[in-house]
Amino acid sequence: MQVLQKGEYTGEIVLSKQLDGSTLTHTHYARHNDNPDWHYHENLHICFVFQGGRSETKKESIVSSKNGSIFFYHAEETHRWISP
Repeated sequence: MQVLQKGEYTGEIVLSKQLDGSTLTHTHYARHNDNPDWHYHENLHICFVFQGGRSETKKESIVSSKNGSIFFYHAEETHRWISP
């Protein structure tokens, strides 16, 4: 299982900024560039879907989202994503 450190994501990080101890990133997940491997992040993080969509698997639930969706992940919460 892949463990991602603070500020690391499975997509292409377009922009990263530090602000008051938090890391803000603009990350691009290309269509058909899935990451079907289970992984987790050492830090909690919030993901806002600006454009497109994604299908997220956490434990035994699968959630599909579109523009405007928000995901919250606890630190070390195992998940994976697949392009819808």
